Amino acid sequence: MSQKIIIAILFFWFAHANALDINQAKESDLDDLLGLGPAMTTRMLKERNTKAFQSWSDLMHRVKGIGKSTAH
Repeated sequence: MSQKIIIAILFFWFAHANALDINQAKESDLDDLLGLGPAMTTRMLKERNTKAFQSWSDLMHRVKGIGKSTAH
């Protein structure tokens, strides 16, 4: 049982450690994300240069093509 707990903790730590701050990410970091292409990255950077994203909801509202499935 303790092995499963350790695996779960490591999984969540790894997922958190690899999180990307959209407001700080470079263009190349965004291009590397699965499901984002150059056009989407350009739209995100254009909007981010206007104003930092406040939340995922803000990102989805301001960038055409970003939906709930993109956040997963």
